[in-house]
Amino acid sequence: MLGLIDRACRWATAAAIAGMVMLVVADAIGRTIRMPVPGAVEVTEEYLMVAIVFLAMGFTHTEGRHIRIELFERWMPWLAGPVVKIGIEAISFMYFALIAWQGLDNARSAFAIDKRTTSELNYPMGPAYSLVVIGSVVMCLWLVRDIITLARGKPIRRGHDEADQLNRPQE
Repeated sequence: MLGLIDRACRWATAAAIAGMVMLVVADAIGRTIRMPVPGAVEVTEEYLMVAIVFLAMGFTHTEGRHIRIELFERWMPWLAGPVVKIGIEAISFMYFALIAWQGLDNARSAFAIDKRTTSELNYPMGPAYSLVVIGSVVMCLWLVRDIITLARGKPIRRGHDEADQLNRPQE
């Protein structure tokens, strides 16, 4: 089920990227002929970028592509232990749970008062806040899965592990 939700988030992210590209290109062409696309900047900033960042977080996590500092693991191998990894995943979970909670509060408020942008398009902001919640909840679910996997003593498989093994020089 989580994989299906994550796949939907990936497709939505891809659609947001494609939409942003088309919108920015159309706006750039429109500006050259003095007919810019109304609200292009606002829609890009308030909807499309939010979708790209938050809906892609879970996928980026499953691929192991978030920024990690491995320097200390080489100097202090005990930092690479499962207890430390579970702790890092738990802290990450708390962080994204906080984002989801506050995002939900903001989304509820935006829907309740029908919060809208100040741009000429005057579109609602509630759906944009909801994207933050959806992306953060999906990220939390992946983190819970990883915590359970680590607690069972199993390694977390990342999407890029096999590719990294192929790219490493042979000793």
